[in-house]
Amino acid sequence: MPGSLCIEKTWGNGQWTVDGWATPCRSLPTAYHLPLLISAILLAAGESRRMGELKQLLPFKEKTVIEQGIDNLLNSQVDKIVVVLGHEWKQILEKIQHLPVTIVVNENYRQGMLSSLQRGLQVLSGSNQAILVMLGDQPHIPPSVIDQLIEAYRQGTHGIIIPKYEGKRGHPVLLDGKYREEILKTDPANPFGLNHIVRSHPEDILEISVTAQAIIQDIDTLEDYSRIKDEK
Repeated sequence: MPGSLCIEKTWGNGQWTVDGWATPCRSLPTAYHLPLLISAILLAAGESRRMGELKQLLPFKEKTVIEQGIDNLLNSQVDKIVVVLGHEWKQILEKIQHLPVTIVVNENYRQGMLSSLQRGLQVLSGSNQAILVMLGDQPHIPPSVIDQLIEAYRQGTHGIIIPKYEGKRGHPVLLDGKYREEILKTDPANPFGLNHIVRSHPEDILEISVTAQAIIQDIDTLEDYSRIKDEK
């Protein structure tokens, strides 16, 4: 696809393939598949302009910010993980290429976060029942919050599940697969991004109260990073 790179893990003698070059990689079997397949898209393509350095690779606990985010997803009920990279993707790839995730590169990441979500959706088949949209700069969101959203979705009453902390909505957001085409057809330059789709379907939203303040915190500045890193 023009303007896109794709790095895929395959079964058997798998390789990372990027526009014609490839290097051996460790291949792992696909996770178990349930009738309600939940895939997560971790958005980590941004330039970290306000941070002034590549925040995906900042130390966090015993890992980096992006590794911790992936680890949280791996320890949740999510069935598959897609990581979308963009700015300085080769540096980040070196840190995460050993992990059991699918990695894609959005060369159009400057168009905004929605373009990265669309890039992630392009590698997921229509069999995915729901999509969990996770931000790459929220490494402190515990797997228990992710599982709360999944369990609420599996009740079958709503197609958009949003966590809420003390009256404020946050991330991650879980959307039913029926919104896939609507997301893909939305102009990536839309200033409201994913919120444009969410706000168009208020009747299908279920808000879940959580005790984790992390859902409304992300890392935009060094001050944010210092505060979140030091939280117990």
